[in-house]
Amino acid sequence: MKNRGTQEAATLAQFARNLISDRRKREALFPPLLFSDPAWDMLLDLFASEAEGKKISVTSLSIASASPQSTAQRWIDTLVDKKLILREPDPADRRRIYVRLSNSGYQNLYQYLDEISGQWGLFQK
Repeated sequence: MKNRGTQEAATLAQFARNLISDRRKREALFPPLLFSDPAWDMLLDLFASEAEGKKISVTSLSIASASPQSTAQRWIDTLVDKKLILREPDPADRRRIYVRLSNSGYQNLYQYLDEISGQWGLFQK
């Protein structure tokens, strides 16, 4: 099991942030919604945020998805149903809901990012 908060996770978090940035650059050059993938954007953002020690609210995650609020909420529901993410109420303000990766969601993303970052490294030589 890969632990959260390690240097390896921080490195993969930066890679995830780079992937998100690349996706936004692509969106600037091609027609809107041509490459829409809100669930993936959410998972990448959650992975990077958790590795950086940041809590993410449902509202922030919706913004990270780069999709309308209603679409983002449906994807959050789906990711919860698939047991990839968890909702947790803010103990200080019950109106706010935080979202984080489940253990399996984190492990799957860690493995994926670790594998593809290694593959991308081959092209940077």
